[in-house]
Amino acid sequence: MGQESRPLAGLRVGLSVAGNPEELARWGFTPAGMNRYTVRLARALLAEGAYLAFGHDWRPDGVMEAIASLAFDYHRLPDPRQDQPLILNLVPWPNEFSNVDADLLLRLEGTVKVEAPGLPEELRELEAEARRLGPGAEEHRYLEARGLTRLRHDLEENCNARVAVGGKLVRYTGRLPGIVEEVLFALRSRHPVYLAGLLGGAAFSLGKVILDRQDPKPLFRDLPLKDLYRQRAIPATQDALDDASLDREALEQELRSDEVREAFLDNGLTEGENRNLLDSTLEEETILLILKGLKSRRG
Repeated sequence: MGQESRPLAGLRVGLSVAGNPEELARWGFTPAGMNRYTVRLARALLAEGAYLAFGHDWRPDGVMEAIASLAFDYHRLPDPRQDQPLILNLVPWPNEFSNVDADLLLRLEGTVKVEAPGLPEELRELEAEARRLGPGAEEHRYLEARGLTRLRHDLEENCNARVAVGGKLVRYTGRLPGIVEEVLFALRSRHPVYLAGLLGGAAFSLGKVILDRQDPKPLFRDLPLKDLYRQRAIPATQDALDDASLDREALEQELRSDEVREAFLDNGLTEGENRNLLDSTLEEETILLILKGLKSRRG
């Protein structure tokens, strides 16, 4: 079957997969097991004709190392009729290309593409000083968080759907947990979102908040950068959740809103199937549900 005749041909699916060892262990996984599941999910999506997008650093034994290994199975010479790579990876500021294996990318030309969105235009004049001060400085932490938000906007612009699995709710470096911000942007765009709960973490908690809005517990224990954002926020901003702001109450209210729930349930799955996807501990079942939703939504 040719790429163009497959059910998900041309659809760019963003994969948000993350987790720290302690949280993964609670759900019966290790980092290596998480990577294996990611490759298994990615392989299933590629087999149905989808393109993939990630927003990850390249680290030894990390997700992108595992995906690069998978890419060799799908590698082919660049095709002038193909205007996009099978796998797109956006790398956040300030790491950008520092850990990317250039020789590997050359061998995977036409299959894997790595880009660095960098910082928002209005912050680029602060970049040199932030790099000089280093990661512990407030200036560096603020630019790193704003760079992650910029990357997640770019991911959303390149994607037609989003799958989220695992994710951190504590000890993260952005203004929000990465999976929360990526899912929020997708729901605002009315792109289909699939939350698989088998790794626990942000995806599981986010699904429970959206589906069971009566839960009084806040999604976030804390927002570590809230004071830093408050000091640097643009005065009189019109949007409590614009890129330069960090408003916990507004975020919790939005995630529990009718609009977000309606957008989430418009993903090709029934409410019961979305709950199954959130509660299932079976890898195969979660992958089949995600594929079912994508195909139904596409149709």
